[in-house]
Amino acid sequence: MPRRIPSMASNRYGDAWRKIRKATLRGQPLCALCLMGGKINPAVIVDHKVPLEDGGTNAQDNLQPLCKRCHDAIKTPADILERKNRQNAGIILHVAWIGSADSAAGIDLRIMRRHLGQIYGWAIGHDLMNAAALGMAGMQMIEQAKQSIVIIIDDYQQAKMIKARTGVRLAIEEEGQAPKIGDTGEAIFMAS
Repeated sequence: MPRRIPSMASNRYGDAWRKIRKATLRGQPLCALCLMGGKINPAVIVDHKVPLEDGGTNAQDNLQPLCKRCHDAIKTPADILERKNRQNAGIILHVAWIGSADSAAGIDLRIMRRHLGQIYGWAIGHDLMNAAALGMAGMQMIEQAKQSIVIIIDDYQQAKMIKARTGVRLAIEEEGQAPKIGDTGEAIFMAS
């Protein structure tokens, strides 16, 4: 008879967890989220309302029985989004226009675009600025930082996309606050 490969849950949680899981499913055999929606489905997973890696415990008031569909399609994505939002709470994406005074001290990617644009062309410089902003906004180490990190760009549409994907805060400087820009190559590129 082939040897049964232990599941990830059994390796991660051990015998104590298997006992808690079994007792929870015996006491509450139906999916909690399905029941709230008026459906009846058997529970097969015991989920931590607050995940262990986010400070949750194995206490009964932190456990809920779920069907696989609710766990994989609803609960896990919600946990991931919550964690990402919490991790990125220390990042502020500041949208400031060309020529505006730096109203926020931070990493000014407009300068990076200016240098790269003069060497490789404005389109490539702009794409690299946006890629750098997305990469910085997605950093996972920000949670340990005790201060906010401000990333300054001037592409409003890109800033909205980065906010949606990473959960960073967004500060937008009113366009009217920026002084008039000359007809530099960068200004012409941004105006088009």
